[in-house]
Amino acid sequence: MVQRVSEWGAMTTLKTLATAAAFVVGSVVAASAATFNFAGSGGYGSSFSFSDSGVNVDVTATTYQDNGAVTGNFAYVGQWGSGLGVYSHSGDSHQVDGANRNDLLQFVFDQTVRIVSVTFSYVDWNDDFTLHLDNSYVGSADIPNSGTYTFQSSWIGTSFGIGAYGYHDNFKVLGMTVAPSAVPLPASALLLGAGLLGFAGLRRRKS
Repeated sequence: MVQRVSEWGAMTTLKTLATAAAFVVGSVVAASAATFNFAGSGGYGSSFSFSDSGVNVDVTATTYQDNGAVTGNFAYVGQWGSGLGVYSHSGDSHQVDGANRNDLLQFVFDQTVRIVSVTFSYVDWNDDFTLHLDNSYVGSADIPNSGTYTFQSSWIGTSFGIGAYGYHDNFKVLGMTVAPSAVPLPASALLLGAGLLGFAGLRRRKS
């Protein structure tokens, strides 16, 4: 079963470590943030491409297993005025959902970026989402009532996945903000950033 990695928790580290982490994170940002609006009327397709502020992203769809592993199963991306959804099996809804299969939207960028925030639509009070980095499961978190989730950890890469967390989760992805990065963070800095800034507690996957 997938374990949940929450971004909520008290930060008790020393001020000097926090300052060092902020410096490391700040040093990799090379350009202003790119904000993507995924609303449109493209219907279903194998992929959609978007551009903003010199950053390009291709969006495809697949599914992932309960252990977090990406299956590679082919699925269709759907684009509507409320954002992007997934069609992964017969009778599937037009949302990203966890019914029968765990839907996953994959965002592949043409450069290294830091994911800043994701804006969701069709959000219910109990909706959660998963984050995948380069096809590896990172964790999951609650979607705020506002619909916009801002990451407190510095997740940097060229490929991110946003998926449904459980059977009762269903939503669409309306927008995303990323910050281009000059170079990827070294592994030690990533561990420091993650330890200081989030994804700290563990909770089992919802039944």
